[in-house]
Amino acid sequence: MNIGVLALQGAYVAHSNKLKELGFDSCLLKTKQDLEKCDVIFLPGGESTTMLYLLKELDLIDMLKTKLKTIPVFATCAGLILLKELNILDIEITRNGYGPQLMSGIYPLDVNLRGSSFLTEAFFIRAPIITGLRDGSIEVRSSYKNSPVLIEKDNILAMSFHPELSDCNQIYKYFFEKNM
Repeated sequence: MNIGVLALQGAYVAHSNKLKELGFDSCLLKTKQDLEKCDVIFLPGGESTTMLYLLKELDLIDMLKTKLKTIPVFATCAGLILLKELNILDIEITRNGYGPQLMSGIYPLDVNLRGSSFLTEAFFIRAPIITGLRDGSIEVRSSYKNSPVLIEKDNILAMSFHPELSDCNQIYKYFFEKNM
């Protein structure tokens, strides 16, 4: 399994480190050649506008969109925004919806991943709020303040928060068990 972490900007190192901690090798996605090799894609948090700009500059948009529709995708924060902006997930969001950097924080979160329920700490860093799900096949796996923060659709697991910063690895384990 070739796991690629989009490495144009943002928290890609934290995801790579978490994957290594869990026993998975990953490569950093920066080119079409990197993208061609991927069987799994991680879209990290960061600055989604910058990521979109760089994806366009590197002519990666079309190839990435094709991949995102067919292989397992794990997206956090800005990665969730990318999925919306690339029309992969039909959702409505408010960027930085939980407030500016000063209001970022760590909050307890109840998660339910197909029968496996657990409490985790969720790191919200200028996180987007999912304000609407326009696709009835999207499943809400966790909510915070009455808004979905962890959603799943087919090959995609996407969240507003940063699980790569938590000691809890259950979201990662679920993703890999589902997709291996």
